[in-house]
Amino acid sequence: MDLKIVLCAVALIVFSGCSHVKSTRVASQPLLETPEFRGAITVTGQQIKYPATDTPEIIARISNFAPGQETEWHKHPVPTYTQVIEGTLTIDFEDGNTMEFPAGSGLLDVLNTWHNGRNAGDVPLKVVIIILGEKGKKNLIRRTAQ
Repeated sequence: MDLKIVLCAVALIVFSGCSHVKSTRVASQPLLETPEFRGAITVTGQQIKYPATDTPEIIARISNFAPGQETEWHKHPVPTYTQVIEGTLTIDFEDGNTMEFPAGSGLLDVLNTWHNGRNAGDVPLKVVIIILGEKGKKNLIRRTAQ
């Protein structure tokens, strides 16, 4: 028998049997999501306002804080969202108030108000920060030494 005929016959048998083979792929599972965050008011009660600009820019970053580490005093001139992934975020405000946000918390940071974020705990702190800013402008202002 011709080798080409044998190979064609084997291929035909193999490929015809493939239509009856069930997929071993696992059925799609529902995506597990943490609760969503919705807000228009900052943690101190300010109404958020988007910058009026023709050059919007969204900046997203993950920040990791060792126990005792701080952001240093700063302010945001644009809306900034923070999601606490691990640990507890402690925020000190210029007026002497302090707020704590445990893992799973989401918050809209204060606008144009000096504050200092820190890890007051004894475990690492991990946060995702999303800034709704403007390209080419400072979207986070650090306080200079006085």
